[in-house]
Amino acid sequence: MAGARFGERLLKAAQGQKGVDEPTFVDSPLYKDQGIDFFASKVTLGSNGVEQIHEIGNVTDKEQELLDACLKDLKGNIGKGVKFVKENP
Repeated sequence: MAGARFGERLLKAAQGQKGVDEPTFVDSPLYKDQGIDFFASKVTLGSNGVEQIHEIGNVTDKEQELLDACLKDLKGNIGKGVKFVKENP
């Protein structure tokens, strides 16, 4: 169901609908300074694809603690995925 919804939203944006916001996993600048090239966050879609990647926004101390743990794991998982792709063209 999520894939169908996302596909529908992509088509609407490609047809020129404005304000199409969806959460997705993208090549993102949000945490590149920490070596994390991809992150899931809300994006605004447009006729040419992703038009804007939204910031995370304000988080509580507890949320920041969880985010820090997530980023550590995510960095490792992305590294494994990139290595796998390079080794298996």
